[in-house]
Amino acid sequence: MSRIQQILLGLSVRWKLMLLSLAICGAVVLAAGGGLFAFQWYTMQQRLVEDLQEISRIVANNSAAAAAFEDEDAAAGVLSGLAGHATLESACLVLKNGQHIRPFGSGRTHSPSLESQKPDGVHVRGANVDLVTPVIQDGERFGTLHLGANLSKPRAELLRAYS
Repeated sequence: MSRIQQILLGLSVRWKLMLLSLAICGAVVLAAGGGLFAFQWYTMQQRLVEDLQEISRIVANNSAAAAAFEDEDAAAGVLSGLAGHATLESACLVLKNGQHIRPFGSGRTHSPSLESQKPDGVHVRGANVDLVTPVIQDGERFGTLHLGANLSKPRAELLRAYS
């Protein structure tokens, strides 16, 4: 007989029931904590992506005039305001004539050929989120805004909160 079995056999029925209740309560608390963590993980990612989509739409609207007149300085000025965002790593405005305006982009290599292949919308790969938003003014498309974000920091903060 193992040591654990000997200990359990030596306990009274009252203590055995208390241990069983404790084990069940522990399992329930672990399951509830795991479910809460999974819910917060999913909700956090959804909200961050929704916020990034709104930012992308706003910046695309604000840079539409600059894109229409192919004003590189004005477009770079609009995009440079994104540099302080916690999750954004890169921003690039591709004008209708193919010109790339890229005021910042520390985390990723700039690949014009890959940018042109991505359809409009949100593209999530692990912690990386790429947003492709059309720049439209008066119904005409003058360019495409590409934003690259990384959700590693918010994910790490959530993990720290649960550790």
